[in-house]
Amino acid sequence: MSAYASTVLCTSFGDVLSAATLQQLGASGCQFGDKIFSNFTYVYKLQDASGATFAGDAGTPNVTANQVRVVFSNLGGNPYMPILSIVSTWQVSNGNSGDITLQYDVNAPSSVPMVLSWVSATGQVSNVNPGVDYNSYISVGDTIDAGGPKNLGIELDPPLTTSGLTTVTQTNSIGYAPQTHIHYIKDVFISSGSGANQAILSQVNQGIYETPEPMVSLTVGGGFTLLGLLGVRNRKKQAK
Repeated sequence: MSAYASTVLCTSFGDVLSAATLQQLGASGCQFGDKIFSNFTYVYKLQDASGATFAGDAGTPNVTANQVRVVFSNLGGNPYMPILSIVSTWQVSNGNSGDITLQYDVNAPSSVPMVLSWVSATGQVSNVNPGVDYNSYISVGDTIDAGGPKNLGIELDPPLTTSGLTTVTQTNSIGYAPQTHIHYIKDVFISSGSGANQAILSQVNQGIYETPEPMVSLTVGGGFTLLGLLGVRNRKKQAK
């Protein structure tokens, strides 16, 4: 790919690479390992308890693209397993909610096409008054255009019993036919439910595997047990 010769390195920005910086790179993007990440967009919309769009407040602050850190790494130092991490503090309370939309493209050389994607998220959710209030939750939905649309999702729910803010991490994955270009649309919804509940999202990770890595075939054949990948958890909403 001729684009590899002229594209800046994602790691040349260090940990200060923001979503705003990635957006400014546009179609040229930046390179990490043997992949180019480009056409990055970040949008965050807030809604109050009535569902109306609002600017945010102390309990539910707005989070701009400049406040979102994007970190590039890889699994165990393996160049065939890059990870893109979206890091910030998205917090909602008092019945408010937030909706994050992330989009980006990933290109890989034809000699090492991509065959599997995984997504994980870490956040804090609460279920202060079960049976009276709706619990808080965080859902992450991926639409992956990998030779056709593929859906990948996870959900962070609090325990069914009474609980304050509880840290929850979930992971899920999907395989597909070898691809050299993938378009990701990530839709993240953060709900504080009702009453005294609140939700805080701190990080979303996107991992990508290529065909040459032996662990890919082991992971696919072994039900992803090597990485402890978990299935999607259904949202359990408490009735008022």
